[in-house]
Amino acid sequence: MKQISIKIKFGVLVGILIFIVVIAISTTLLNQEKKVLVERIQRQGLILSKNLASSAAEGITTSDELVIYQTIEDIIRQEEKEAIKEAFVLDTTGKIIAHNNIKKVGQSLDTRSWESDIKKESQKPRLFEKDNELLYDFMTPIFLKTFKKGVLKRVLIGSAHIIYSYRVVQKALNKATLSVFFISFLILAAGIGASFLLTRFIVSPIMKIAHGAQQIGNGNLQYKISVNTKDELEFLSNQFNIMTEKLEEAQKIMLKQERLKYELDIATGIQNSLIPQKIPSIKNMALSAYYSPAKEIGGDYYDFYKIDNNKLGIIMADVSGKGVPAAMIMVMVRSILKSQVFSAKTAFHT
Repeated sequence: MKQISIKIKFGVLVGILIFIVVIAISTTLLNQEKKVLVERIQRQGLILSKNLASSAAEGITTSDELVIYQTIEDIIRQEEKEAIKEAFVLDTTGKIIAHNNIKKVGQSLDTRSWESDIKKESQKPRLFEKDNELLYDFMTPIFLKTFKKGVLKRVLIGSAHIIYSYRVVQKALNKATLSVFFISFLILAAGIGASFLLTRFIVSPIMKIAHGAQQIGNGNLQYKISVNTKDELEFLSNQFNIMTEKLEEAQKIMLKQERLKYELDIATGIQNSLIPQKIPSIKNMALSAYYSPAKEIGGDYYDFYKIDNNKLGIIMADVSGKGVPAAMIMVMVRSILKSQVFSAKTAFHT
């Protein structure tokens, strides 16, 4: 199974994290933008509705309908195209007194859906659907101030309505969405790029350590890991280098021991070859021998020398100490004894 680099894993993980953060921030910004747009349009719609109500109160009081129509025309002209669908004034029975579409003047509307709002003088717009389009109805009651028995009273004489298209909100929201999406994309791209740079900065020392461990595992004990991060990774690389040095020293010691053991094995073989391999037979006597050194090489020695047909010399010796020095002395003694025995036999025969 192919391994996945830790650099890729870390980069993908950080990229996913940045993606989640950017999406969360973008969603929050869009919701906030939508809230601001709705509040701005509601504030603007209420202002226009109040202006129309004020002009309508003046026009109804003075019977000058031109004032009302002039205000409606100004509202329609000044606002964004298709933002305001309708601007009209109703009397208390629901009859249209003035409308931006002159053909609708005199028609009656069902005012039951906002009668309670008129009485409460509610400032909240009514959201409704007409011809598959969402619309805001910004309504302001029209009051006529009168003095009766010295007391100022307000008499409800109608209501002013500004019908605002929700499409304007949606259009502005779509524009904001594109802007936020573009900015989010740039932030996401920059974040992912930065994450891979950060990953390279963090993971590169780890990759060096991993490569060094592989080299050491392959037997290259001369390899040194170089990491200069001034942190735990540098400490770890230094520990690897110290471990490598100790392994190299241990390897040298082991090789030296192996060489010494090889030399000792050769010396042991040589010494064993000096020990008699065959015991001579003697009439009316049984001889046997057993030799086992305490170390690889010992200082023990025995041998048989036939002097003549009737005489057999037996030598047994033990040099004080063990090991190579004792064996060397024993070899010297054996050589001396061999020469002495040979000299004695020559003199005897002579």
